Amino acid sequence: MRFSLKTIACFIAIIWLVGAPPPTAADDKQEPQGAPSIRQIRADCAYDRKKYCSSVKRSKLTACLIQNQSNLAPDCRVHIDRLIVARAALDICEPDVKKHCAKAGSNYSKAFSCLARNKDSLTETCRTGLADARQTLKN
Repeated sequence: MRFSLKTIACFIAIIWLVGAPPPTAADDKQEPQGAPSIRQIRADCAYDRKKYCSSVKRSKLTACLIQNQSNLAPDCRVHIDRLIVARAALDICEPDVKKHCAKAGSNYSKAFSCLARNKDSLTETCRTGLADARQTLKN
């Protein structure tokens, strides 16, 4: 799977949404507290993007940053580390995404919003995975 910077922000945002009330239309326009904005991720990873991934297509940028994770500047590495944690949570929740969020298709933003709306219907495995990821991201 390929993940854009927008997807990274969505991964992290869903982890922060676990335990929060279901989102409202007004919430869709706000960043979850503690979650970085896409703008912040782009700014923090701009140097590393140029240094390690300048010749890489945009669709492969995140994979390139992950591949160069150990060489990244600390501010960018934090985002990539969070992506890896959130990605693991998404893998754990794949059956829940298929069951509750089929209309989301491959749109991760819609899938994560759907998971947040359906948090009471998620499997224990998914809820535990998201809670564990959230705890890891807090540290």
